[in-house]
Amino acid sequence: MEAFTSAALLMVLMVPSSDYETDDIRTKRVQVFLFGALDALIQQNHISGQKMYDILAAYLRQTFPAMTSNDIRTVSLFLCDASADPKWIPVMRRGGQTMVDWSRGDAAAPARLLKVVHYGMDDL
Repeated sequence: MEAFTSAALLMVLMVPSSDYETDDIRTKRVQVFLFGALDALIQQNHISGQKMYDILAAYLRQTFPAMTSNDIRTVSLFLCDASADPKWIPVMRRGGQTMVDWSRGDAAAPARLLKVVHYGMDDL
């Protein structure tokens, strides 16, 4: 997961950070996309309940080291809500499918995050 996340975030780094870090919607797109990728692995390994939340918290802590414990709780709650929100489900699914594609050898898959950040799901 770390290699996938690093590759995806490197793609995002090609965009000035001000384009997504100061834009709440774009920040949420990044979070939901990456959560979709993580969720694909969680589901594949039949993990649920508290262990799933612990994995998510650990992932957020590692991926976004500037997040406080409160930020992690807030983002975790948002991601759980987003997984049932029709507005965010396509982004989450795209992240999950991207992880599956990447695990099957599609080296360009993490670059899909770049499009999601900029355009959402409308053009995909």
